[in-house]
Amino acid sequence: MRRIPLLLERFGIEAIECQALTLGLTPGEFVAQAALYHVGSPPRAKAASFMGEPPVESPRALTVALDPDSWATLEAEAFDLGVTVAQLLARASVALAADIDSGRVADQIV
Repeated sequence: MRRIPLLLERFGIEAIECQALTLGLTPGEFVAQAALYHVGSPPRAKAASFMGEPPVESPRALTVALDPDSWATLEAEAFDLGVTVAQLLARASVALAADIDSGRVADQIV
């Protein structure tokens, strides 16, 4: 378990909270599911520029529980992209929320 800042602006945080509420998860559980979804997804374009800079306001911190192998995979990918794990998790969370919203992924997998 790690405490991770959710490096998103208000709109992104609200999207994560809304999807989490809809699925009966806490935001931290949603981010953990997003991390697993990201790790298990086929590779797609993962431009570091998409992750942007941390928000100006103090970010909200969440407790995210993942197994050691998932953390290691995320840390390696973040290192390769030149970003932080928190930035990668923010991107993964927004991507999962968008995929659920668009119907690209069934919310039953979460």
